[in-house]
Amino acid sequence: MWSLLLSIAMANPGLTGGDRFTATPISGPVMITCQDAVSGIITRTFTCYQNLLEPGDYDYFVHPFKPKADQVDLQVLHEDGSRKSRMAGYDARTGLSTSRFNLWVRSLTQAPLLNLGLNKVSYILSKAGQDIESGSFEVMVDQGPARTCVDTGVYTSPRASDCNSPVAICARYFAERNNCRSLPTN
Repeated sequence: MWSLLLSIAMANPGLTGGDRFTATPISGPVMITCQDAVSGIITRTFTCYQNLLEPGDYDYFVHPFKPKADQVDLQVLHEDGSRKSRMAGYDARTGLSTSRFNLWVRSLTQAPLLNLGLNKVSYILSKAGQDIESGSFEVMVDQGPARTCVDTGVYTSPRASDCNSPVAICARYFAERNNCRSLPTN
């Protein structure tokens, strides 16, 4: 029964996470104590922020009929009229892109494929540079409610850089707190 539901749900090309995602801002306080060769011990307090995409920041393109292609090109038209495009290898045996697409992470070196609102995605599957199939699907990204981790994370680091830029500490803090979700009680 489960495999029948999965095959019905995945009857169309799209993302393995589905066609509806939720952007959820999370935040929480951390205190970091670092060892600095010049100043000795440094203690800093930060508020960590992250904007999650659920069910995931990265995802595979999937085509249920597994066309004999070796590359997939995704072109996205956002609600605001802006566009993004990305390419990845495609494995015809599995029906999946060979790597996950960055749907949501924004950094100095990366831009996300999706935006809030309706994202109209056109795909082109090709083999040896020849287009063999094209189509489209839509992905909706809804704004979710903000979540806050209430307890302060207390960390010690041998790296002074963690007291200046707590990116790694914040990632650890959110992972330890299940991204500010309530943890089940036993």
